[in-house]
Amino acid sequence: LCATAARIGSAESWRDRIEAVRVNGLASMTGATRERWFSPEFAARNPAAVDAILGRFAATDAEGYAGCCAALARADFRDALGDISNPVLAVAGADDAVCPPADLATIADTVQDGALCVLPGRHIMNVESATAFDDALIAFLLQD
Repeated sequence: LCATAARIGSAESWRDRIEAVRVNGLASMTGATRERWFSPEFAARNPAAVDAILGRFAATDAEGYAGCCAALARADFRDALGDISNPVLAVAGADDAVCPPADLATIADTVQDGALCVLPGRHIMNVESATAFDDALIAFLLQD
């Protein structure tokens, strides 16, 4: 599980986001999204990659995105974490303000067989720390 939480945000914050997307479109959110998803250093070194990802984000269907936000507004899996018995690798970006390492630590500590991996970067740490992410994922998948 990467850059996630058993409960992300609040119903009110998701309703506000739905309204903003419907009124202004996703393109209006790319500046704030850039700051949440990527460190300034990574964005400065990799502008083409960041712009490509944000371009795909901005091109997302607004109603589809609003539907995802509505689902997240209702989603709360905190009480179910302890029921998860399969191995779980919870991967966090060290500087992710959206789903901070503490959220992933809660997952790793609450599932029956969890491990936490914190990598440099923000919300899209699998791009920002691609090699370390790949190494952690491969090691997890190859464990006995």
